[in-house]
Amino acid sequence: MHRKSMTHAPNAPDKGSFPLDHFQECEILAEKYRLCLAASSGIPKKCKDEAKNYLECRMNKGLMAKQNMEELGFIPESSWEFEQLSKKEKIEKVQKIIQESRERVRKEYEERQRGNN
Repeated sequence: MHRKSMTHAPNAPDKGSFPLDHFQECEILAEKYRLCLAASSGIPKKCKDEAKNYLECRMNKGLMAKQNMEELGFIPESSWEFEQLSKKEKIEKVQKIIQESRERVRKEYEERQRGNN
């Protein structure tokens, strides 16, 4: 009896795992990203340009599968600037609500004062 050989076709790595950069083809860009992280208190959103450049280098050198950058999370809504803008808008909205509440309370107080006279 002959035994069938059990060979497996190689599978692509899971998303997020990719070959090491043995020849350091993208090392300069990786270092720029690490320096940016260090300078920005480890907040990745502040280093999106550096991260994008690094990933594009890896894709161009065949170190990871080519993928649309939007699929990797590089969309305007995920940027640090958008987040800061959103925070500013939220703060302004809360301040407006506080101001409107103060005006309403003041008007109610004045109406009560007139009613008591």
